[in-house]
Amino acid sequence: MSSSGLELVELDPGVEYRDSAEEKDENATGGDDEKTEPEKLDFESVDAMRAAVEAAAACEAARLARLEKMRLVVENRVYSSAVFRKIHLELALRGDGLQVLHCVLFPRLEFDLPILSMDLVAAPLPPTPKTSSSSSSSSSDPASLQPPLLPDSVVSLAIIDPCPARLDGSLPEPYRDVVVALQRECGVASNRSQPEWGREIFSEACILTRPAGDEDLLKRFLRYALSLHSAHLTFADNLFANRGESRRGKTKQQRLRERAATAAAHARYRDKQLQNGATRGVLAAAFGKEWADRYMEEVMFDVEGV
Repeated sequence: MSSSGLELVELDPGVEYRDSAEEKDENATGGDDEKTEPEKLDFESVDAMRAAVEAAAACEAARLARLEKMRLVVENRVYSSAVFRKIHLELALRGDGLQVLHCVLFPRLEFDLPILSMDLVAAPLPPTPKTSSSSSSSSSDPASLQPPLLPDSVVSLAIIDPCPARLDGSLPEPYRDVVVALQRECGVASNRSQPEWGREIFSEACILTRPAGDEDLLKRFLRYALSLHSAHLTFADNLFANRGESRRGKTKQQRLRERAATAAAHARYRDKQLQNGATRGVLAAAFGKEWADRYMEEVMFDVEGV
């Protein structure tokens, strides 16, 4: 994007990187909790004492393993440019093996460009004896705040779509022609139905697939995703270079009406994305509903004012 530039946007530290284990650790060690007397234990024999200690240790190890399994780490990067109000990249990792890569390119309202949206979701595979052994040893250290050691995962969902920024749901004709050609060249097609909340915002060019261990399908999807992002940025460059020409012959009122219509399409995209209960559920389980709501509304799917 040589003509429109690209700048890193500074984020609040609590948004740029957030680890649910750090919050649990702070909650466990902070505050002015009332001090309680230690429980008095009375054992009839050394063997009884040893059995009680072993049972307590096993209970604590199981508790730490459960916490590590649900531990969520989220990292964000946001960029902006003359064409894009926001380019948002998010990587989320959960201790049970869930992995999410989320990428959305939000164009500014004056540009007739779709909202390019991509998500890759990897789900954990059933643990093998070897995986179980390594996981238990890594999760037994309560002081460790390194990113979780994840079990093997497989990509269970791959979706990419130039979501229309027009109220009628259409894509710019030259853009659509390029998308169709790239899909044919890369050999990609959808094999999953769209979620109910997405049917009003996804385009007819949406690719939604479940690779589920099919390496060839995943490679074709990734090739298409990279090609589409490259083509999208080329369109953005051209729109920026010819922005004066696109305004020629239009009155101020016409330009304002077009901007308002684009803003309404962006707001529709936001409103439908906020209905994604799966994303909200994962975030709320780790960080609480209030933070999850604010994060989705202000970071993931905010909108530009008209």
